[in-house]
Amino acid sequence: MKTALLYRVRDLGEGAERVRADLAAAYQEAIMRPLATRLVAAAVAHGVPTVAIGGGVAANGRLRAMVSELAEQR
Repeated sequence: MKTALLYRVRDLGEGAERVRADLAAAYQEAIMRPLATRLVAAAVAHGVPTVAIGGGVAANGRLRAMVSELAEQR
């Protein structure tokens, strides 16, 4: 998936900043949504009341927001 994105962005050439931004947002959503969904589902299934996200992934604000949104829904 990363390689396909890399090739797509490379093939866009100069002056396609909007398309690059859209691709980056879609890529992030495609990666983060399942991760957040599985994390919250696992916490619920195992009765874990609190989850901490650490390491480099914790810097991703969209992931933190998704986990919070999904947790509030449950």
